[in-house]
Amino acid sequence: MGRKRIETQVKWQIVAYYKLNYHPNQIASLCNCSRGCVVNTIRNWKENGGVGDKSRSGRPRVSTEKEDKTLFKLARNNPRWSVRKLTGEWRTYQSSKSSIGRSTVNRRLLDFRKFAQI
Repeated sequence: MGRKRIETQVKWQIVAYYKLNYHPNQIASLCNCSRGCVVNTIRNWKENGGVGDKSRSGRPRVSTEKEDKTLFKLARNNPRWSVRKLTGEWRTYQSSKSSIGRSTVNRRLLDFRKFAQI
């Protein structure tokens, strides 16, 4: 089982009840969440001044938006090229000389198709 996310509005209600000197157990029953959720929300509010979620960690992108646009233009101008050929050509246009894999190129092209259909 994982943690159930609560809405930002409920977190602000928890903070409001806390400011009115309600006990965490009372707040939990009023907001229909666990006592631990109340305690964590109050702690985060005290430390950060807000109740929003922290940004999640993840691997940084390998390419910039400009490089992605170059890839899309290459693919549009050469529709018969394979992903392997596009990868090789795209590497010559890249300013950051990190290695780009075929799966990354394929993912960018799929994202482009999704965006183009909207």
